[in-house]
This record gives sequence, C-alpha cells and structure tokens, in this order.
Amino acid sequence: GDWSKTRSTNKEAVRALMYLRSILCANRWFTNFKLIPAKVPILVFFDRYSNVSVDLNIGNHNGIKNTHYTRVYTEADQRVPILGIIIKQWAKKNKINDASNGTLSSYALVLMVIRYLQACKPPVVPCLHKQCPEAIAKWFGPNSDVNMLSMHDCARDFKFSPSGNKQSLGELLIGFFQFVCDYDFRLSYMSVRQGRDLPRSESPFPADKKVCIEDPVDGFNVTKAVTTVKNMADIRRAFIRASEALKKDCTLSAIGLSLHHR
Repeated sequence: GDWSKTRSTNKEAVRALMYLRSILCANRWFTNFKLIPAKVPILVFFDRYSNVSVDLNIGNHNGIKNTHYTRVYTEADQRVPILGIIIKQWAKKNKINDASNGTLSSYALVLMVIRYLQACKPPVVPCLHKQCPEAIAKWFGPNSDVNMLSMHDCARDFKFSPSGNKQSLGELLIGFFQFVCDYDFRLSYMSVRQGRDLPRSESPFPADKKVCIEDPVDGFNVTKAVTTVKNMADIRRAFIRASEALKKDCTLSAIGLSLHHR
C-alpha cells in the first residue's frame, strides 16, 4: 500500500543521507551533524565557512514548493524578507526554532509572518490564492512539476500592487509579536491559503494539537511537532517577553539581536 511504499522510500532516503554524511564529515568546514529520521528524513549540519545551518533532505517535492511559495511573497513587499529573517533569528536565539525538538520550524515561522502581514490594516501582502489563482495552480498545484520551478519565471507570473500599508519595520515587528500573543490557538488556526483565520472546530487537524498552521501548498499542519504543554508554554513565554520588551524599547537589541546578528 501507500504506507509501505512511503516507509520504503524513507528508508532509502535515510541510507542516502547517511552516505552523504560520511562524505561531508571528511570536510573540516562541516560540523554538528544530526540525522533526523522523520516523515521526511533530514540531515542537519553546520557550515562553518558560510556560518549557516543547513537542512538537507531528499525527494521532498513539497519542501521545494514551500521554498518557492514563500519566496514569491518576498517579492510582494521588501519588508517581508527582512521581517522573516528577524523573526527566525529571534526564534533561534530563544530556542523555539527546532521542529526536531518539538518547537517551530522555520517554515512555520515564515507562514506566521505572512499571515500577520495579510491581517494588517491595510494588508502588507495579499492572499496569493485569491489574487493569482491561475499562477498558484500552475506553480504550486497538486499536478505542478517541481522541476519546472524557476524563481525568475515563477515570480513573473505573480503581479503585485504597492501596499497601502506604510508602517515601518519597527511598527510591524511590534505588531507581529502582539498578533501572536493575542492569538488563541485553541480556538483558531492560521490559513495563509485563505488569507484568514479559521475555527479549530472546523479544521481537519486533530483536536489535541497545541497549535495549527495550515501548509498552503499541501493543506497539512506545519506545526504538528509541537505536541507538549511545556513546549507550547515555552513558545508563548518567548513571544510575550519579546512583545513586552519591544513596547519599552523598539530596537533589535531589546530582543537580543543586532544588525549584524548571525
């Protein structure tokens, strides 16, 4: 059946990643290897030369679509990528940006940022599925070919008008943390695909999930790794601390970051 086929594919992916790890280990620039045998197996390691953390997987077509999908949103407004980077760096510093340890993935954090920017009044970004349904179907639909995904061609199919929202990055940063602090994940879940928040009672996700954010590409919950009360409490506390700190001092240093933070 499909389950046994997926299981077999995952085993092959794990073996391939183990082989890649054995090769990469010979390079002194690559360190801190961690193989995560999840639904989509991932090899995590640190590239000391570029000073970046790398997540490597095999055969994850949705992951490729997700990357290009969020990249299109960065074309909508120049504040999107900057805010996304700030939030990811902040989350990493506060140890809530690691799905393998039951917290939020980088993809989940970016979707939270996009959903907030959709909810701003006026919106900073539109809902792509509503504004550009043909382009969405072409590039991110179930029958779209990931091998054809070229960022130049892909972005060209999406037409954006300048946002009427003139808030500064600082104002948007404060607003984002307040948005998440006020969000009741027990009652609602975020849908970037629909450009709105929907009741949990009508969601396709299990009721015991602590937080639900819909993947706009495949419809699954991108935060299913957050399964414990403790991890959810840690995430919430981190957001509350940041929100309170920014209200007193709207600078990156208030949340432990700097312009040169890496």
